[in-house]
Amino acid sequence: MKYIKTFIACTVILFITVIPTQSKAVMIDGNGWVKLSQKEKTFYLMGYYDGVIAGVGQGVRFAMNQRTPDPKVFNKAFDIWANVGINTLLPKIDEYYSNYKKRKIMVMHAIMQILVEMKLYKMQ
Repeated sequence: MKYIKTFIACTVILFITVIPTQSKAVMIDGNGWVKLSQKEKTFYLMGYYDGVIAGVGQGVRFAMNQRTPDPKVFNKAFDIWANVGINTLLPKIDEYYSNYKKRKIMVMHAIMQILVEMKLYKMQ
């Protein structure tokens, strides 16, 4: 009986601590972006880039049901970021948000739009 109570208590604690909560991650739009210093923008993009790499890797592993993603598949999924450094992307985001009408768009969506436009331009 003692073990059952301990098991139930541990199970309750486990469920309470594992239940997903809303992310505390900072999501900013163009209004927030224009207020950041160049250093803050660089750090933001460094974190975003690291998240993209991790996300692509996890997504490819999950989709392929493998522990390690196939390098060819990973490279294709990651291709949109290929050869686009922070020094290239940062001024493009600044330029994007120079249009006041676009300032309500979240930075992560603006980045994807910019990258897709760059890729399409390169393909022409």
